[in-house]
Amino acid sequence: MALAEHCPLLVSVDFGECDLLTDLSITVLAERCPRLASVSFQSCDHLTDDSVIALAAHCPHLTSVNFGYCTLLTDNSVAALGDSCPLLISVDFSQCWELTDDSVIALGELCQQLESITFDGCDRLTDISVMTVAKHCLKLREVDFSDCSQLTNDSVMAVAEHCQQLKSVNFDSCVLLTDSSVISLAEHCPQLEVISFSGCVGLTDRSVMTLAGHCSLESVRFGACPQLTDRAVMALAKYCAQLSVLFCRGCTLLTNAPVSALQQGCPKLLHVSGIPGFPGGGN
Repeated sequence: MALAEHCPLLVSVDFGECDLLTDLSITVLAERCPRLASVSFQSCDHLTDDSVIALAAHCPHLTSVNFGYCTLLTDNSVAALGDSCPLLISVDFSQCWELTDDSVIALGELCQQLESITFDGCDRLTDISVMTVAKHCLKLREVDFSDCSQLTNDSVMAVAEHCQQLKSVNFDSCVLLTDSSVISLAEHCPQLEVISFSGCVGLTDRSVMTLAGHCSLESVRFGACPQLTDRAVMALAKYCAQLSVLFCRGCTLLTNAPVSALQQGCPKLLHVSGIPGFPGGGN
């Protein structure tokens, strides 16, 4: 890779969606650019564990890695980063379907400076992964375990108990969740600004009302939560003046009753979906 040969002092690279990249290219980059701190190879779907292992071995100062949609990666990649890159702050392994609890547990135990983690679509993960990460990574501000369908209330409660600096959570389509876990999150994490629980069919108005009462929410997504009613939206209108995004498409019990309250209580609201009668925000 010519870039690596001529720019050995590189600290950040983004080759997202460069689907012609190979393991050989990344290995050369890692060997020639040991100061790399931030790398993104999102959707470089020919890369294998060899690339990540090379980066981990030669670039110990890595703080941010994005391998989202690199679907050939396995536990070996995550384990290598955990072993060699203790300064990691942000990791994204979206849709890396082969990952299991083993590597995520190791990552949590070894990389305790993590502030942002994304494992959406890694549906082999279970509660033990999330609970371990939460226990050891107390600085977490952003977590995304959407479409991790095996997760239960235990995961969310662990995050709530240990990670009280959280600002953003995404547990979309974690269908086993109930109100008790979301209420715990609201009570322990008052700095929450962005929440997404779309497709969590077990949630009711209690979840939204408690979040609204405890957190200054800016973005709320509860699409396809069929038990939500106008009471939930009215609570957001009453308590969340900073709200700018509201997505509740597929919440079939909602009516146009909260429209006026939203318009008055949430002056910053720009993007609305799923509220009948709201300008631009109907179903």
